[in-house]
Amino acid sequence: MPIGDWLFPYLLLQPNNTEVEFDNQPHIRVAYVRGNPKLRDYALNEIGGNMLFGSIFSNTANDFLLEYLYTKPHESHYGEAFHIYTVIKHRDRIIFKVDGVTYGTITDKMIIDDINKNEHYIVIGLTAGGTINFRDEYFAYPDNIDFKMSNPKAPVLFFEDISGNSTKWEHPKLVIDYVRVYTTHPDEN
Repeated sequence: MPIGDWLFPYLLLQPNNTEVEFDNQPHIRVAYVRGNPKLRDYALNEIGGNMLFGSIFSNTANDFLLEYLYTKPHESHYGEAFHIYTVIKHRDRIIFKVDGVTYGTITDKMIIDDINKNEHYIVIGLTAGGTINFRDEYFAYPDNIDFKMSNPKAPVLFFEDISGNSTKWEHPKLVIDYVRVYTTHPDEN
């Protein structure tokens, strides 16, 4: 995973009948870690690079897309070493793992049915900044950041910020060793 302020790498399972950029559809976020070494939400919870997130976006409730989220803290930034991110998708549950350790299981039938109605393809990406993954109302921005992502001039201010070295991009690359897809036995956890 990359290490750098406002970097957002992701590994998704996106429904075959959609495009990631345009469709607000149910999908699985296998793994994502914000690149910021230190970042807190407004409740002062650490949500920077030492916190792994895995989630399912599902629109089971009145056609609103809701996120069902699991987290796994780590003693250091996830970008400091390679890790194995796993999702095991069964008909009755979806299991999230990192390095062989389960950190979340979704068993809600409505969510599972919503996700299982389509086949999925793998999407791997890296973004910088933006209002989707860095919503202003969610973050307690550090004092050294003089802009918000929703500011109309945010792209210019963001570029000036990273050019002026107040934002650090220690390791701004998403490096992938391998991707494997398996068929599993229904009893596998």
